Amino acid sequence: MTLAATLILCVVSWYSYGIARTAILKESNEDVRDLTQAVQNHIEGVLKGARKIPELFAEVLEHRLSNLSPASYPWLIGSETSDIHNLVKSIIARNEEVFGICIAFEPDFFQPGRRFAAPYFYRADRDIKLVLTPDSSDYFASGWYSHPEQKSLGLLVGTLFRQ
Repeated sequence: MTLAATLILCVVSWYSYGIARTAILKESNEDVRDLTQAVQNHIEGVLKGARKIPELFAEVLEHRLSNLSPASYPWLIGSETSDIHNLVKSIIARNEEVFGICIAFEPDFFQPGRRFAAPYFYRADRDIKLVLTPDSSDYFASGWYSHPEQKSLGLLVGTLFRQ
């Protein structure tokens, strides 16, 4: 009888293991799905807020440029005391999810012969740095610039990620 009892015990244990394993895997899959959904919702919330920044900034910049003469455009971006410079620094400083902002202007926007004008402001340690686009950087051919231009959009509201 001990052999029969041992055999019954093994069958019951194997059956219980199978049921427990199935239940654990099902619960684990549900937990993974819930966690994935929570992370996705968090990321979408962060990006939704970050997506508003270029839209609002474009409105401010358009308004500011409409009140200035073209002769003062270079100062508007190139001077560290300009309103735009201070506004961009403030946006980056107050929004941890924003690493940097690039404002890319059309060819010869500032002055004839100065083809490139795309100041890039970025977070560096505890400071906000400014890099002016070198004349050798042909950003007009880049997808981030040419795609909205080809679609007749005045603004790229997408978000680029640094890897």
